[in-house]
Amino acid sequence: MSVIARCATFVATKTSLKQQFAVNNRSSATKIVRPYSAVASINKKAFVDAVAEAAGVEKKVAENVVNAALGVVTASVAAGEKITLTGFGTFERKMRSAREGRNPKTGDPLKIPAAAYPSFSAGKSFKDAVKK
Repeated sequence: MSVIARCATFVATKTSLKQQFAVNNRSSATKIVRPYSAVASINKKAFVDAVAEAAGVEKKVAENVVNAALGVVTASVAAGEKITLTGFGTFERKMRSAREGRNPKTGDPLKIPAAAYPSFSAGKSFKDAVKK
């Protein structure tokens, strides 16, 4: 069973989440909420607050959903799986090849080992929304 399937099963068993979303099953999730438009960046708490307002749910429920979503993305990418959210973007793990570098202090050559790193490629809808 993949990481995504395990996390989806875990989230689906949380009846309080299912009940909250069943009660608030309206199109508010598609509504754009910009309570922090004057701020250059927002932290996780502000993001959770915006999600709670957009979805019409309690902040604790929104926090659980955000944490679960971030956990799924992190675990899946760490396991080498690719996550594509159509219109938003793709999260994946990429490899940086081994290469030769130089010690900046002494100038001696040294080998830099291959390394994995997370990558995000923005989707078309997300790019178009940012351009406006």
